Amino acid sequence: IAAAKDSAPEVRAMVMKLNAELIDDMDDPLDAAIRDRLNDNNPFVRRAAADALGKAPSPVNLAALLTTNEHIAADDSHLRQVVRIAIRDCFARPGQFEAQASVSLDEGFSRQLTEFALAVKSAEAAGFVIGHLKKYDEPTEKLLSLVQHAARYADATVAKQLVGIVRKRFANDVQQQLALLSTLRVALQQRGESSDASLRDWASELAGKLLESSRGASLSWANEVVPGKPKPDNPWELRARV
Repeated sequence: IAAAKDSAPEVRAMVMKLNAELIDDMDDPLDAAIRDRLNDNNPFVRRAAADALGKAPSPVNLAALLTTNEHIAADDSHLRQVVRIAIRDCFARPGQFEAQASVSLDEGFSRQLTEFALAVKSAEAAGFVIGHLKKYDEPTEKLLSLVQHAARYADATVAKQLVGIVRKRFANDVQQQLALLSTLRVALQQRGESSDASLRDWASELAGKLLESSRGASLSWANEVVPGKPKPDNPWELRARV
């Protein structure tokens, strides 16, 4: 632990790497010493510390990584990559998303966690995504990926909640509902499941709305004159087919 504060950055970085093999998910003085190095003045030490904490997903270590992720300098892409991988590895351990969902999260923090949830292929991560979508709106382009992930990995009973969420969110946008319906259907096919009654009822309702919207629309033929050719009085003619 004392060596973690050595004056030589090479020594501090090596200490982080060596302790990465010894650290566990019990919060102890070793964890605290490594967390302190997340603010080290040397970039190699900061990265080594983040990598080590990713191997010990205690609530305190995860909180430190999430805080660090929010304050990384815009030009420090290397540290951002290491920190995000460490956070993903923490969330890959069972119980981490459930622990986060059990406390009150503000919208910004919840949105940040959904980005990591997309990288974790588990029912727990998908359940967190669905919980987020129940509370907060997301841009359409991100919503598609969230819905696909949740439908692909959530428990079947939880995944069914997506139909209600999407239908309510886009009640007046048939085209967007159609795109999300397709996303859900593909995700269910990927997990080897067929569409249930709620999905079929939704598809039937959308089909009816689309047919209703096209009713009364006039469909007519049109023609264009071929360049260099005279314009005929009647461009249509009958041809016998054999």
